Amino acid sequence: MSLGVCLQCLSFCRCSLSEAEKAARDTNKDLNKWLQQQKQKQKRELKLLLLGVRTCYERRREYQLLDSTNYYLTDIDRIAASDYIPTEQDVLRVRVPTTGINEYSFKMNQVSLRLVDVGGQKSERRKWIHCFQNVVSLIFLASLSEYDQVLEESENENRMRESLSLFYFILKSEYFETSPIILFLNKMDILEEKILKSHLVDYFPEFHGAKRNAEDAMNFILKMYKGQIKDGRDIYCHTTCATDTDNIRKVYADIKDAVFLKILRNLDLL
Repeated sequence: MSLGVCLQCLSFCRCSLSEAEKAARDTNKDLNKWLQQQKQKQKRELKLLLLGVRTCYERRREYQLLDSTNYYLTDIDRIAASDYIPTEQDVLRVRVPTTGINEYSFKMNQVSLRLVDVGGQKSERRKWIHCFQNVVSLIFLASLSEYDQVLEESENENRMRESLSLFYFILKSEYFETSPIILFLNKMDILEEKILKSHLVDYFPEFHGAKRNAEDAMNFILKMYKGQIKDGRDIYCHTTCATDTDNIRKVYADIKDAVFLKILRNLDLL
């Protein structure tokens, strides 16, 4: 009986345990029960806290909350599960600010592409603006939904107006003066949601389109970006979502077209 086996049930049970073993088992059982209670309590407290976060999300432009906050909060139970595995959408919606200069090389249809990703924050620009020569094409990514937001670095500067200024500044740079431009106006889905409550005309009085009309807003914003181009160079424009996995194919098609046009111009065929 020293092994703690019950002869009647042929298994380990309390009837074959010493007093010390019984006490240890009871303590372990009580501890597990307490841990489960604490886990449930923390889960309830977390959900109560998240109710407040969702209220903050409605005012996210004031608190610099990420646009993906609502997506993750909606799926908090799935994400908090012990067996959680990120989905493709989970990964695509993560935002990590780009710092420094990051290079990515890959092949597409037997063509080698070298993509250089740089940080757009003011503190990052001095690191990269002088680093580029012989750029085949310039990809500029701008948000459609930031018309009512301010910079993290400066609460007095509208994000979209600052983005337009940066776009103009880059276009004037000697390093990009002959580069075709691929313009991605991103976060189309966020704009469609936000425009119903936050009116574009309140931040851009020159907008004369219909309120709560995402298409009018997109056309106005696109016109503002195109208005920064003074030299008639080639520009390829796309309205998109960051989660659109087909974006790189759009880039590839635009680059092919830009290279083809450059060859024709070099041959004086255009």
